[in-house]
Amino acid sequence: MTETTAEAEAANAPEPAERGRYAVYQQPDGGALIARAHHICERCAGCGCGEQADPISIPAAVMGMARMAMEGKMKLPPVGQLARMARGKGPTRGKR
Repeated sequence: MTETTAEAEAANAPEPAERGRYAVYQQPDGGALIARAHHICERCAGCGCGEQADPISIPAAVMGMARMAMEGKMKLPPVGQLARMARGKGPTRGKR
């Protein structure tokens, strides 16, 4: 018996590090991907099967900075600068 493509992909899908309204997946490059479900009832909160929103991707560089900040090795930049970095726009000194 052979597996279909969808079954093979499901078998190879990464397991989330956290599950519920949000599922956090570790990425191979050290980043993270946050899958989000909204408009879910309490029963569905355990599996996150509600209406899916666009996922949030957090680059490895931002995750590394967060880890270093948790260890007390650095101070995080302002939230606006982190958001620009997460969107791939890089740090900027002034407001746009």
